[in-house]
Amino acid sequence: MTRAAHRPEFVRRHAIAALVLLCLFPSVAAAQPGRATAQGSASAVIVEPLAVTAITDLQFGAVAVSDLQPGTVTVPAGSGTASYTGGARAACSEQNDCAAGAALFTVRGEQGRDYDILLPAQVTAAARGGGGALFVTGLHSQSRNRPGDNLMGKLDMNGSDDVRIGGTLEIPAGSEPGTYSAQVPIVVSYG
Repeated sequence: MTRAAHRPEFVRRHAIAALVLLCLFPSVAAAQPGRATAQGSASAVIVEPLAVTAITDLQFGAVAVSDLQPGTVTVPAGSGTASYTGGARAACSEQNDCAAGAALFTVRGEQGRDYDILLPAQVTAAARGGGGALFVTGLHSQSRNRPGDNLMGKLDMNGSDDVRIGGTLEIPAGSEPGTYSAQVPIVVSYG
């Protein structure tokens, strides 16, 4: 046999050997230097959106203040019973419509979920018709379902919770008589 006749047999043996190697080590054959691929997955959980509704406003009530001494009115979120310092005094009894009380909000969402409560550090209460401003500070909250935590609430098995908001009204000495009001935003988000 001539040399040319042996060549196809030689090529065929090497081709079979290469095919066997490819079958035994497929990842080696597919790999390319400097490049690799993988496949992952993506998933999502859709939850019921949170909704917050104002039920009652934060009321500091009717307050008398000294011309010479500033004062504060503090309404705690839990009890809603006002306390007064400095030159500030209650100007009506607790039974009247001008009494102080905490704000009340209802929160609804996915049952059993925790949520965060965010309140501003301070808001400005402007006098109706202009003229003056008072500051509301120390805003804090208390959740019915998580009463010991000022920053979080918990939705019950019906997907509901109540949040009370309290704070402190700072009144400078000699403040102008009038009705003062401020917007108190509350932001809730799943924790």
